[in-house]
Amino acid sequence: MKNKWKKLGTATLLLSVLLAGCGSAKSSEAKHQSFSVMEQSDLTTIDGSKAIDLTSFNMINNTEEGLYRVAKGNKVVAGLAEKVVKPTNNGKTYTFTLRKV
Repeated sequence: MKNKWKKLGTATLLLSVLLAGCGSAKSSEAKHQSFSVMEQSDLTTIDGSKAIDLTSFNMINNTEEGLYRVAKGNKVVAGLAEKVVKPTNNGKTYTFTLRKV
């Protein structure tokens, strides 16, 4: 009789695991996304003008975007700028237009 209950329990467990994998991807967890970062030391600042340590520079790099960014193949593409601009005034002047957010 115990063997019958073991088989029934095992079958129920396997069926539960199988059905759990058939859930919809449109659950409430699918809408919420998060990203966790662990650093080796405490974050001292996120102010780019005051950052002097590697942890702060890494966090600033991970959370802020510059005028340009590097895409696949080391190609420079626009970030906060609308487009990559060419220098004027013999290479002394760059005029940027920021993209609308």
